[in-house]
Amino acid sequence: MYLVSRFLDNAASIFETAESTIEAGLVPSELTILVGLEGGVRLISNGSDWPLDTLRASCDAEMAYRVSRAGDRVRVEGRTGSQSCIIETEARQQTIPAMLRDQPRYTLVNPTVFLLPAGI
Repeated sequence: MYLVSRFLDNAASIFETAESTIEAGLVPSELTILVGLEGGVRLISNGSDWPLDTLRASCDAEMAYRVSRAGDRVRVEGRTGSQSCIIETEARQQTIPAMLRDQPRYTLVNPTVFLLPAGI
């Protein structure tokens, strides 16, 4: 079970890094990351058009991850053995302004003003 845990931990860390890149105002490039059986890491910039399973097998890698961005979404796809994962979300710079719209998040049901006498 250790392999699955390490595999998912790696995917989450890669995803957080890609999100941080966007938060810093940078555009993450397409990237493929291969982790070898001995723990060595190999990076392929600008992604690869090979399927992750094929690339992982041909490079004798234990785990393979692909980072990509399409529009307002960041995506990390991972493969190891018979396990796979996809982590995807909207870029935060797109979702935060939508959450902070210049509109009230409440409605006044009965906007009556009550004045209390002085001294109460």
